[in-house]
Formats: sequence, structure tokens, C-alpha cells
Amino acid sequence: MLSNVIVRSAFHGSFVWTPEVARLGLTILAFPGGALAYRRGQHIAVEVLIDRLPPSRRATLQAVVDWIVLEFGVAGAVLAVPAVIRGWAEQSPILGIRETWFAIPIPVAMLLIVAFAAQRLWPRPLREVAVAGVIVLAFTAVAAVFRTVLGFELLDPTGLIVVLVLLAVMLAISVPVGFALGIGAFGYGYLSGSVPPSSVPSTMLDSVNNFVLLALPFFIFAGFIMTTGGLSRPMAEFVRMLIGRVRGGLLHVVIVSMYLFSGMSGSKLADVAAVGSTLKDVLRQAGYEPEETAAVLAASAAMGETVPPSIAMIVLGSITSLSIGALFAAGLVPAALIAACLMVIVWLRAGKFPTAATPQWSRRVVVATTARAIPAFILPVILVAGIVTGVATPTEVSTAAVAYGLVVALLYRTLGLRNFWGLAIQTATMAGMILFITSTASAFSWMLAIADVPQSIAALLNSLPGGGWLFLLASIGAVTAMGTLLEGLPALLIFGPLLLPVAVRVGVNPLQYGIVLIISMGIGAFAPPLGIGAYVACSVADADLARTTRAAAPYMIALAVGVVLIAIVPGLSLALPDALHLAP
Repeated sequence: MLSNVIVRSAFHGSFVWTPEVARLGLTILAFPGGALAYRRGQHIAVEVLIDRLPPSRRATLQAVVDWIVLEFGVAGAVLAVPAVIRGWAEQSPILGIRETWFAIPIPVAMLLIVAFAAQRLWPRPLREVAVAGVIVLAFTAVAAVFRTVLGFELLDPTGLIVVLVLLAVMLAISVPVGFALGIGAFGYGYLSGSVPPSSVPSTMLDSVNNFVLLALPFFIFAGFIMTTGGLSRPMAEFVRMLIGRVRGGLLHVVIVSMYLFSGMSGSKLADVAAVGSTLKDVLRQAGYEPEETAAVLAASAAMGETVPPSIAMIVLGSITSLSIGALFAAGLVPAALIAACLMVIVWLRAGKFPTAATPQWSRRVVVATTARAIPAFILPVILVAGIVTGVATPTEVSTAAVAYGLVVALLYRTLGLRNFWGLAIQTATMAGMILFITSTASAFSWMLAIADVPQSIAALLNSLPGGGWLFLLASIGAVTAMGTLLEGLPALLIFGPLLLPVAVRVGVNPLQYGIVLIISMGIGAFAPPLGIGAYVACSVADADLARTTRAAAPYMIALAVGVVLIAIVPGLSLALPDALHLAP
């Protein structure tokens, strides 16, 4: 990818095979990679209910979940066979290989999922596994009898309601979100008879055959390299040197560091871990409560969802018509506005915080700290300059971010061959998990479109007073709530393609609406006590979740005020893309 940019810029040529290699790589990463992420326990799941059960019931419920995943793998492997067979008769236009090679990662992944689910069930007590298996197989048998034997079809809206209830139940019992969405799509096709279930694997495959999605693993890899390369500490020290003396200074440092560090790493959970682990000891020594630190970390991470390079932006751009470059530019000012709102709250609450003495910075220390921080600030410049000048696409810029991160890490002498291999594995499993969820969520969104859900939503909104304003406020509430329940990104994957056409119909600018969706998703994902990001922030800061929830209340209010302002004032999102000629 990077050499393609160099060849195009220096020699005015290109490697024509790049898109097909990328397509093959993405399918391998999304499906076998997603299966390996399941084996490593890295798939997102809603664990609120299961964590509150006694150990015996929890074990049985976990066995039920493994049986459900196993069934999903069996069904997916069988239903993916037609796509593999169809590909045998077709060849790719550039590489000249059979299309089967692009389709075969799906059945391979499904068989791996079956094997990994069986591996999880094997060491469990036989009685526990048997009871769980009977429960799951009984429900499956009832559905098969009604649909196949009796020929009974659940026509809409009944079929849609049944599938949504099934999805809610699966999420409640901690079925991983990606698998629950895939089962929902399979279930709708099977129970309603509207579409053949075998079309679901094809839809999943098409959803990841998108060149721009390649930016996702690259930015994740770059973020891991930069974090391991030690850039978070110099940046935090530089920010502390600049604003550490301000009232409530160290919490301001957290907010500004999260904003700046979000420009290096696409993963906000990685940002929380990097910035939080760097500053938590300094905050604790200064007398700040861990719960206050966790609350500010979580709120800052929600703010940083629109600071490029953001995984949410890349995914939204890949599943809608929105330009990733335009989203990158549109997110900077809204994130700065919300950061300002959070800093106002910190300033107003500063009387509750300790007033620790700030160290005196000598000229030598200032120069050394600035010099160490400069490499961290160069990366955002590379990202923006590459996209704005048209030298490279966001996907190609992401490869430059990896290369730059490697150079910096080598200069800092913090990255060895063993570390590099470990980071590659972490990148593959995280990217595989996200791409797998992208594929199943796209299939589920496609199912909702077949059920005319977007048209129903549009008709409902058109019948109510308020038009676009009401639609924006309703979207903020819905996506925030679902971002909490679905752990962030899956909510965006479902609601993005579903609601964006409706936004255009009611007169809302799609680019502005995309930013509102992303921030709302981030608020839900990091809002305690349910958001997964809040758990990560508490873990990093060594904080109690209940006390963090109380401490986070004013910061959540600030986030709500910020996102409403962004919804009310389109110019906050659109001014910079218009100035850079990136707006559609």
C-alpha cells in the first residue's frame, strides 16, 4: 500500500493488483480473524446480567451461549457453501484467480467457530453442557417444525418483532454482539421467508469487500506501535507543562491529552489505557480521587470519538456514502467544543480538587520535553496533509502512519522483534473482531431495510411536528441508549445506514448527522455504569464503578450539552470540511 503511494507520486504509476490483494486480505482478517478473536475472548458482549448471577447459573448460561455460537457456526458454514460454489465459475479481473478464494474464508471461519465453541464446552461438567444443549436445541427444533414442517411464515411486522425480541434476549444473556446480529439476520430470513438465509453470508462478504476498511487495521496497528513506542508519556508531559498550573490543571491535562492522543490511535479504548496509565500515578500523588480520574477519562474518550483517525469514522464511511476524509475534518471542531465543555466543568468543580504544587520547569526541561513530544504531534499533520492535498487516500495515509510509528519506535528503541510480533497479533484479533461485527451488523441492517424499517421511521417522523430538530434529538437519545447496550460500534453499524437516508429526507446535512451519530455512540459506550468504556476507565484508574458513576454525572451532562450544540449548529461540523473543500 505504501509503496503504491510512492510509485504513484514519484513515477506516476500504480500497482493495479492492490485492490484485489486488499480484498482478499480483508476477508481473511474479518472472518478467520473474527473467529480467532472469539477464541481469545475479545468479542464484545453485554455482561451486565450474567455478572449478577450466582456461579452455578452463570456457568449454565455461559454453556448456553457457547451452544448458540456453535449453532451459528454450523448454520453459517452450511449457508456459505453456495457462495463458494458460485465463485468457482468466475475469475477476478486483475489477478485472474477464482472468486472462490474470496468466499472461502467465511465457511473456514464458521468451522473454526464451531471448533472453538466445542473447545469451550469440552471441559465443562457433562450435566451442565447437556442441560444447556437441550435448551438451545429445543428452541431450534420448535422453529424448524413451525417453519419447515408446518410451512408457517412469520410475516411482518410479526417476524420483525420476533427477531428483535430474539436479539434482545441473546444480548441479555451475553451472546457476543457480532454473533447475535448474525443470528438475527439468519433468523429473519428463515422465519419470515422474505429472503433466503443463504443470502446472509453473501451480504456479510460484500460488506467487508470495501477498500477503505483496510485503513482500520492499519490505524489500529499504528496506534499500538505509537503507544508501545512511548509517545503517550512525552505528549502528556508536554501538555502538563503547558496547562498543569491552570485551576484543576491535571484533569485538564487528561482531557487535552485524550484529544491529542486520539489523533494517533484509532482505538479509544487504547487511548484510555495509554493516557490513563501514564497520568494516574501523578493524579493520585496530587490527591485526586481515582473515581474522578476514571470519570474524566471516560468522558474524554467519548469526546475523542470524532478526532481522526477514528475507527468509528472509518466504519461509518465504509457503510455509507460519507467520505472518510470529510468525516476526519468534520470531527475536529466538535471534539474541541466538547473538550471545552468538559474543561469548564473541571474548572467549576476545581474547588473540590486538591491544589498540589506544580513543579517548576527549567528551560532545559522545557526544551527536552518539547523535543520528545514533537514526534507525537507530527503524525496528525501527516494524516491531515496527506488527505487534504490529495497525495493519498485515508486508507493509504494509514500505511504512512504505520511506517512513521515504526520509525519513531525504533528511534525511541522501545520496539523489538518480539514486541512487533505481539502487536501484529493484537492488531489482527482486534481488527478481526471489528470487521466481523461490521459484516454481521451490515447483514442485520440489510434485514431491517427489507422489513421497510427506514421507510416506517421516515413516515413516523414526517407525521410529527419539529421535523429535523425532533429527528436529531430522537437520534441522539436512541443511539446513546443503544451505544450503551450494544457496546458502541454495533449501534453505529445498525443505525448509520438505517437513519442516514432518513436524515437527508428531513433536511439534515448527512455529514453533520454522521458526526452527531458518532458522538452519541461514544457517549453511550463510555457512560457508566453500563458502557464498556467506563469499565476500562475504572480498571485503568483503579476506581470503583459505583462511585465513578456518581462522579461522572456532571461530565455526562457536559457531553449531552456538547452534542446538542453540535446538532443545533451545523457550522460546527461543516465549516472545516467546506474550507478544505472536502464537503460533498
